Amino acid sequence: MKNPGYVLLHAVIRVFLSMSLLGFSTLKALAEDNKVLIIESYHAAFPWDASYLEGITETLSTGYTLNTFEMDTKRLPADQFQKQADAAWAVYQKDQPNLVIIGDDNALKFLGPKFSKTQTPVVYLGINNNPRAYGVANLPNFTGVLERPFIKRSMQQISSIIPMKKVLVVFDDSTTAQVVKSEIFRSQEKLTVGGIQVDLKLIGQFDAIKALIEKEKTNKTYDAVFIGLYHTVKNSDQSRVPANDVLEWVAHNSPVPLFAFWDFSVGNNKAAGGYVLFGKEQGLMAGELALKMLGKSKDEVIPPALGKKGRYLFSKSQLLKWNIKLPENIKKTATLLD
Repeated sequence: MKNPGYVLLHAVIRVFLSMSLLGFSTLKALAEDNKVLIIESYHAAFPWDASYLEGITETLSTGYTLNTFEMDTKRLPADQFQKQADAAWAVYQKDQPNLVIIGDDNALKFLGPKFSKTQTPVVYLGINNNPRAYGVANLPNFTGVLERPFIKRSMQQISSIIPMKKVLVVFDDSTTAQVVKSEIFRSQEKLTVGGIQVDLKLIGQFDAIKALIEKEKTNKTYDAVFIGLYHTVKNSDQSRVPANDVLEWVAHNSPVPLFAFWDFSVGNNKAAGGYVLFGKEQGLMAGELALKMLGKSKDEVIPPALGKKGRYLFSKSQLLKWNIKLPENIKKTATLLD
Protein backbone atom coordinates (compact mmCIF):
# COMPACT_ATOMS: atom_id res chain seq x y z
CA MET A 1 0.00 0.00 0.00
CA LYS A 2 1.27 3.46 -0.88
CA ASN A 3 2.06 5.83 1.90
CA PRO A 4 -0.96 8.14 2.39
CA GLY A 5 1.41 11.09 2.60
CA TYR A 6 2.94 10.07 -0.72
CA VAL A 7 -0.51 9.90 -2.35
CA LEU A 8 -1.48 13.28 -0.90
CA LEU A 9 1.77 14.84 -2.10
CA HIS A 10 1.20 13.60 -5.64
CA ALA A 11 -2.39 14.84 -5.59
CA VAL A 12 -1.21 18.28 -4.54
CA ILE A 13 1.44 18.26 -7.29
CA ARG A 14 -1.14 17.28 -9.91
CA VAL A 15 -3.46 20.08 -8.82
CA PHE A 16 -0.59 22.57 -8.83
CA LEU A 17 0.51 21.51 -12.31
CA SER A 18 -3.06 21.71 -13.60
CA MET A 19 -3.46 25.21 -12.16
CA SER A 20 -0.10 26.25 -13.55
CA LEU A 21 -1.02 24.99 -17.01
CA LEU A 22 -4.38 26.74 -16.76
CA GLY A 23 -2.68 29.91 -15.66
CA PHE A 24 -0.20 29.68 -18.53
CA SER A 25 -3.01 29.17 -21.01
CA THR A 26 -4.89 32.16 -19.59
CA LEU A 27 -1.81 34.38 -19.76
CA LYS A 28 -1.17 33.25 -23.32
CA ALA A 29 -4.76 34.05 -24.25
CA LEU A 30 -4.52 37.47 -22.64
CA ALA A 31 -1.30 38.22 -24.48
CA GLU A 32 -2.96 37.26 -27.75
CA ASP A 33 -5.98 39.44 -26.93
CA ASN A 34 -3.81 42.49 -26.25
CA LYS A 35 -2.46 43.08 -29.76
CA VAL A 36 -2.82 46.70 -30.86
CA LEU A 37 -2.23 47.91 -34.42
CA ILE A 38 -1.34 51.60 -34.82
CA ILE A 39 -1.89 52.95 -38.33
CA GLU A 40 -0.03 56.22 -38.86
CA SER A 41 -1.04 58.65 -41.59
CA TYR A 42 2.54 59.83 -41.66
CA HIS A 43 5.78 58.15 -40.50
CA ALA A 44 7.41 57.36 -37.17
CA ALA A 45 10.26 59.87 -37.62
CA PHE A 46 7.80 62.74 -38.16
CA PRO A 47 7.86 64.73 -34.88
CA TRP A 48 4.08 64.64 -34.41
CA ASP A 49 3.97 60.85 -34.82
CA ALA A 50 7.00 60.30 -32.61
CA SER A 51 5.36 62.36 -29.89
CA TYR A 52 1.95 60.66 -29.94
CA LEU A 53 3.56 57.22 -30.17
CA GLU A 54 5.41 58.06 -26.97
CA GLY A 55 2.09 58.83 -25.28
CA ILE A 56 0.43 55.63 -26.50
CA THR A 57 3.40 53.51 -25.46
CA GLU A 58 3.44 55.10 -22.02
CA THR A 59 -0.25 54.33 -21.47
CA LEU A 60 -0.16 50.81 -22.94
CA SER A 61 3.26 49.90 -21.56
CA THR A 62 2.32 46.65 -19.83
CA GLY A 63 0.45 43.71 -21.30
CA TYR A 64 0.06 45.08 -24.83
CA THR A 65 1.90 44.23 -28.03
CA LEU A 66 2.05 47.29 -30.27
CA ASN A 67 2.56 47.04 -34.02
CA THR A 68 2.71 50.07 -36.35
CA PHE A 69 2.09 50.73 -40.02
CA GLU A 70 3.25 53.97 -41.67
CA MET A 71 1.12 55.28 -44.55
CA ASP A 72 3.78 57.96 -45.11
CA THR A 73 1.38 60.48 -46.63
CA LYS A 74 3.54 63.49 -45.75
CA ARG A 75 6.18 62.29 -48.21
CA LEU A 76 4.30 60.25 -50.81
CA PRO A 77 2.11 61.81 -53.53
CA ALA A 78 -1.65 61.73 -53.06
CA ASP A 79 -2.16 59.18 -55.83
CA GLN A 80 -0.40 56.60 -53.64
CA PHE A 81 -2.57 57.10 -50.54
CA GLN A 82 -5.09 54.43 -51.51
CA LYS A 83 -2.31 51.91 -52.14
CA GLN A 84 -0.90 52.63 -48.69
CA ALA A 85 -4.34 52.28 -47.11
CA ASP A 86 -4.79 48.91 -48.84
CA ALA A 87 -1.44 47.78 -47.47
CA ALA A 88 -2.47 48.87 -43.95
CA TRP A 89 -5.72 46.93 -44.31
CA ALA A 90 -3.77 43.83 -45.35
CA VAL A 91 -1.67 44.10 -42.17
CA TYR A 92 -4.86 44.39 -40.12
CA GLN A 93 -6.34 41.30 -41.73
CA LYS A 94 -3.15 39.34 -41.17
CA ASP A 95 -2.58 40.41 -37.54
CA GLN A 96 -6.22 40.39 -36.40
CA PRO A 97 -5.47 42.85 -33.57
CA ASN A 98 -7.72 43.29 -30.58
CA LEU A 99 -7.81 47.06 -31.14
CA VAL A 100 -6.70 49.53 -33.81
CA ILE A 101 -5.44 53.08 -33.26
CA ILE A 102 -5.59 55.38 -36.29
CA GLY A 103 -3.45 58.52 -36.37
CA ASP A 104 -4.66 61.62 -38.27
CA ASP A 105 -7.12 62.41 -41.03
CA ASN A 106 -5.57 60.76 -44.06
CA ALA A 107 -5.64 57.27 -42.53
CA LEU A 108 -9.15 57.69 -41.12
CA LYS A 109 -10.42 59.02 -44.45
CA PHE A 110 -9.31 55.89 -46.32
CA LEU A 111 -9.76 53.27 -43.60
CA GLY A 112 -12.66 54.54 -41.48
CA PRO A 113 -15.36 53.21 -43.85
CA LYS A 114 -13.70 49.77 -43.88
CA PHE A 115 -13.41 49.52 -40.10
CA SER A 116 -16.99 50.77 -39.69
CA LYS A 117 -18.10 47.43 -41.15
CA THR A 118 -16.16 45.43 -38.53
CA GLN A 119 -16.57 44.81 -34.81
CA THR A 120 -12.94 45.75 -34.10
CA PRO A 121 -12.60 48.59 -31.57
CA VAL A 122 -10.96 51.62 -33.18
CA VAL A 123 -9.51 54.70 -31.48
CA TYR A 124 -8.49 57.63 -33.68
CA LEU A 125 -6.36 60.64 -32.75
CA GLY A 126 -5.19 63.86 -34.36
CA ILE A 127 -8.46 64.22 -36.30
CA ASN A 128 -9.20 67.75 -37.50
CA ASN A 129 -12.31 67.02 -39.55
CA ASN A 130 -15.68 65.96 -38.16
CA PRO A 131 -15.64 62.13 -37.77
CA ARG A 132 -19.00 62.17 -39.55
CA ALA A 133 -17.14 63.06 -42.75
CA TYR A 134 -15.40 59.69 -42.55
CA GLY A 135 -18.53 57.69 -41.70
CA VAL A 136 -17.47 56.78 -38.16
CA ALA A 137 -19.58 59.06 -35.95
CA ASN A 138 -21.67 57.46 -33.17
CA LEU A 139 -20.54 53.91 -33.88
CA PRO A 140 -20.04 51.62 -30.87
CA ASN A 141 -16.65 50.40 -32.12
CA PHE A 142 -15.25 53.92 -32.70
CA THR A 143 -14.07 56.75 -30.50
CA GLY A 144 -11.06 59.02 -30.45
CA VAL A 145 -9.36 62.34 -29.87
CA LEU A 146 -10.08 65.42 -31.97
CA GLU A 147 -7.22 67.79 -32.77
CA ARG A 148 -7.89 71.50 -32.91
CA PRO A 149 -4.91 73.86 -33.18
CA PHE A 150 -5.26 76.68 -30.68
CA ILE A 151 -5.56 79.41 -33.29
CA LYS A 152 -8.02 81.69 -31.53
CA ARG A 153 -6.50 81.14 -28.10
CA SER A 154 -3.02 81.71 -29.52
CA MET A 155 -4.03 85.14 -30.78
CA GLN A 156 -5.37 86.08 -27.37
CA GLN A 157 -2.31 84.78 -25.53
CA ILE A 158 0.35 86.18 -27.84
CA SER A 159 -1.37 89.60 -27.86
CA SER A 160 -0.50 89.81 -24.16
CA ILE A 161 3.18 89.39 -25.11
CA ILE A 162 3.43 91.73 -28.12
CA PRO A 163 0.90 94.25 -29.46
CA MET A 164 -1.04 92.76 -32.38
CA LYS A 165 -3.73 94.24 -34.59
CA LYS A 166 -3.21 92.20 -37.73
CA VAL A 167 -1.45 88.85 -38.15
CA LEU A 168 -0.71 86.40 -40.94
CA VAL A 169 -1.28 82.63 -40.59
CA VAL A 170 0.50 80.44 -43.16
CA PHE A 171 -0.30 76.77 -43.80
CA ASP A 172 0.53 74.36 -46.59
CA ASP A 173 -2.38 72.99 -48.63
CA SER A 174 -2.57 69.61 -46.90
CA THR A 175 -5.72 67.84 -45.71
CA THR A 176 -5.25 69.24 -42.21
CA ALA A 177 -4.84 72.77 -43.55
CA GLN A 178 -8.01 72.48 -45.62
CA VAL A 179 -9.95 71.32 -42.55
CA VAL A 180 -8.55 74.20 -40.44
CA LYS A 181 -9.83 76.63 -43.05
CA SER A 182 -13.22 74.93 -43.17
CA GLU A 183 -13.74 74.30 -39.44
CA ILE A 184 -12.05 77.30 -37.78
CA PHE A 185 -12.19 79.97 -40.49
CA ARG A 186 -15.59 78.82 -41.81
CA SER A 187 -14.06 78.51 -45.30
CA GLN A 188 -13.04 82.18 -45.26
CA GLU A 189 -9.55 83.68 -45.35
CA LYS A 190 -10.13 86.21 -42.58
CA LEU A 191 -11.08 85.93 -38.94
CA THR A 192 -11.36 88.50 -36.17
CA VAL A 193 -10.31 87.44 -32.67
CA GLY A 194 -10.49 89.96 -29.83
CA GLY A 195 -10.01 92.88 -32.20
CA ILE A 196 -7.14 91.15 -34.06
CA GLN A 197 -7.55 90.57 -37.79
CA VAL A 198 -6.23 87.13 -38.73
CA ASP A 199 -5.45 86.50 -42.41
CA LEU A 200 -5.10 82.86 -43.49
CA LYS A 201 -3.04 81.73 -46.48
CA LEU A 202 -2.91 78.10 -47.64
CA ILE A 203 0.12 77.79 -49.93
CA GLY A 204 1.47 74.63 -51.50
CA GLN A 205 4.46 76.12 -53.38
CA PHE A 206 7.70 77.22 -51.72
CA ASP A 207 8.21 80.06 -54.21
CA ALA A 208 4.78 81.47 -53.30
CA ILE A 209 5.62 81.37 -49.57
CA LYS A 210 8.90 83.16 -50.25
CA ALA A 211 7.14 85.80 -52.35
CA LEU A 212 4.57 86.41 -49.60
CA ILE A 213 7.22 86.90 -46.92
CA GLU A 214 9.40 89.07 -49.17
CA LYS A 215 6.37 91.23 -49.98
CA GLU A 216 5.75 91.70 -46.25
CA LYS A 217 9.24 93.18 -45.86
CA THR A 218 8.09 96.07 -48.05
CA ASN A 219 4.43 96.36 -47.13
CA LYS A 220 4.82 95.92 -43.37
CA THR A 221 1.19 94.83 -43.08
CA TYR A 222 1.40 92.44 -40.13
CA ASP A 223 2.52 92.53 -36.52
CA ALA A 224 3.36 88.81 -36.43
CA VAL A 225 3.39 85.67 -38.57
CA PHE A 226 2.08 82.31 -37.33
CA ILE A 227 3.33 79.18 -39.08
CA GLY A 228 0.94 76.25 -39.24
CA LEU A 229 1.87 73.10 -41.16
CA TYR A 230 4.43 73.20 -43.96
CA HIS A 231 5.22 69.55 -44.58
CA THR A 232 3.66 69.16 -48.04
CA VAL A 233 5.20 72.28 -49.61
CA LYS A 234 6.70 71.65 -53.06
CA ASN A 235 9.32 73.16 -55.32
CA SER A 236 8.46 74.37 -58.81
CA ASP A 237 9.33 70.90 -60.16
CA GLN A 238 6.77 69.42 -57.71
CA SER A 239 9.44 67.76 -55.58
CA ARG A 240 8.80 67.89 -51.84
CA VAL A 241 10.72 70.54 -49.88
CA PRO A 242 12.18 69.24 -46.59
CA ALA A 243 9.91 70.60 -43.87
CA ASN A 244 12.72 72.15 -41.83
CA ASP A 245 13.94 74.02 -44.91
CA VAL A 246 10.57 75.75 -45.17
CA LEU A 247 10.39 76.54 -41.46
CA GLU A 248 13.96 77.82 -41.18
CA TRP A 249 13.63 79.99 -44.29
CA VAL A 250 10.49 81.66 -42.95
CA ALA A 251 12.06 82.08 -39.49
CA HIS A 252 15.16 83.69 -41.01
CA ASN A 253 13.36 85.95 -43.49
CA SER A 254 10.20 87.03 -41.67
CA PRO A 255 10.38 90.76 -40.89
CA VAL A 256 8.15 90.26 -37.83
CA PRO A 257 8.19 87.69 -34.99
CA LEU A 258 7.26 84.15 -35.99
CA PHE A 259 5.00 82.04 -33.75
CA ALA A 260 3.61 78.50 -34.07
CA PHE A 261 0.71 76.19 -33.18
CA TRP A 262 2.66 72.91 -32.80
CA ASP A 263 5.57 72.16 -30.47
CA PHE A 264 7.85 70.80 -33.21
CA SER A 265 7.90 74.23 -34.91
CA VAL A 266 9.50 76.02 -31.93
CA GLY A 267 13.24 76.32 -31.38
CA ASN A 268 16.52 77.85 -32.51
CA ASN A 269 16.19 78.97 -36.16
CA LYS A 270 12.49 78.15 -35.91
CA ALA A 271 9.45 79.91 -34.42
CA ALA A 272 9.83 81.97 -31.26
CA GLY A 273 7.08 80.03 -29.51
CA GLY A 274 3.38 79.96 -28.84
CA TYR A 275 0.57 78.19 -27.01
CA VAL A 276 1.06 74.90 -28.78
CA LEU A 277 -0.34 71.44 -29.34
CA PHE A 278 1.93 68.50 -28.67
CA GLY A 279 1.44 64.97 -29.88
CA LYS A 280 2.18 63.18 -26.63
CA GLU A 281 -1.00 64.55 -25.05
CA GLN A 282 -3.03 63.13 -27.95
CA GLY A 283 -1.25 59.78 -27.51
CA LEU A 284 -1.94 59.67 -23.78
CA MET A 285 -5.62 60.44 -24.33
CA ALA A 286 -5.87 57.84 -27.12
CA GLY A 287 -4.26 55.25 -24.85
CA GLU A 288 -6.78 55.95 -22.10
CA LEU A 289 -9.65 55.66 -24.57
CA ALA A 290 -8.18 52.37 -25.83
CA LEU A 291 -8.36 50.96 -22.30
CA LYS A 292 -12.00 52.08 -22.04
CA MET A 293 -12.86 50.53 -25.40
CA LEU A 294 -11.36 47.20 -24.40
CA GLY A 295 -13.36 47.18 -21.17
CA LYS A 296 -16.75 48.45 -22.34
CA SER A 297 -19.92 46.54 -23.18
CA LYS A 298 -20.53 45.69 -26.84
CA ASP A 299 -23.14 48.37 -27.61
CA GLU A 300 -21.83 51.13 -25.37
CA VAL A 301 -20.82 54.27 -27.29
CA ILE A 302 -17.85 56.22 -25.91
CA PRO A 303 -17.98 59.79 -27.27
CA PRO A 304 -14.84 61.35 -28.77
CA ALA A 305 -12.73 63.67 -26.65
CA LEU A 306 -11.35 67.08 -27.60
CA GLY A 307 -7.65 67.56 -27.01
CA LYS A 308 -7.75 70.60 -24.75
CA LYS A 309 -4.35 70.59 -23.14
CA GLY A 310 -1.77 72.88 -24.70
CA ARG A 311 1.29 74.50 -23.24
CA TYR A 312 3.42 77.59 -23.56
CA LEU A 313 6.64 76.77 -25.36
CA PHE A 314 9.28 79.34 -26.31
CA SER A 315 12.78 79.51 -27.74
CA LYS A 316 15.14 81.67 -25.70
CA SER A 317 17.29 82.44 -28.75
CA GLN A 318 14.29 83.59 -30.80
CA LEU A 319 12.85 85.65 -27.96
CA LEU A 320 16.24 87.36 -27.73
CA LYS A 321 16.33 87.89 -31.50
CA TRP A 322 13.02 89.74 -31.41
CA ASN A 323 13.65 91.40 -28.04
CA ILE A 324 10.52 89.81 -26.59
CA LYS A 325 10.14 89.62 -22.81
CA LEU A 326 7.56 87.21 -21.47
CA PRO A 327 5.13 88.46 -18.82
CA GLU A 328 5.78 86.77 -15.49
CA ASN A 329 2.43 84.95 -15.45
CA ILE A 330 3.34 83.27 -18.75
CA LYS A 331 7.03 82.81 -18.04
CA LYS A 332 6.41 80.82 -14.86
CA THR A 333 4.26 78.25 -16.69
CA ALA A 334 6.20 78.15 -19.98
CA THR A 335 8.80 75.64 -21.14
CA LEU A 336 11.90 77.39 -22.52
CA LEU A 337 14.09 75.72 -25.14
CA ASP A 338 17.73 76.33 -26.18
